[in-house]
Amino acid sequence: NGKISPGKKEWVQIYGEKVVRFHSPLLQNEIHKKALSRVLEKSRSFSRIPVKGIVVFTSKKMQFEKQVDGALRLKELSPYIKSGGKTRSRRVLLTAAPTGKYLSRQKILDLKKFILKNSLKSSRKRKLHEKKIRKLDRRT
Repeated sequence: NGKISPGKKEWVQIYGEKVVRFHSPLLQNEIHKKALSRVLEKSRSFSRIPVKGIVVFTSKKMQFEKQVDGALRLKELSPYIKSGGKTRSRRVLLTAAPTGKYLSRQKILDLKKFILKNSLKSSRKRKLHEKKIRKLDRRT
């Protein structure tokens, strides 16, 4: 809820008297996209699937202080997908032109299974990741 003020590494959410600072969801999304791409590269059948990222805010009581490429409100998501990555303002958020091809339901299920099988399950690696995030918190 409230007003979202995006920055390069940190965003600020203001609602009422409360001010909350948080890591840029766009930067977090980039990290996740790269990780997913590395997982998909392990498979012949999935290595050519393009990985795109979009940040979606679900609250109706939220507004962006300024337009943010790569971030949408929930009501913009369906038109964005159907248009191949364009928003009402015609800004293109996808970096590659859409092919017009969609994955079949079975391919999506197979893809999900492959990602889950190849994702990190180590609690040690998860703890290292959390430690890294806490370090980022202290620097900002």
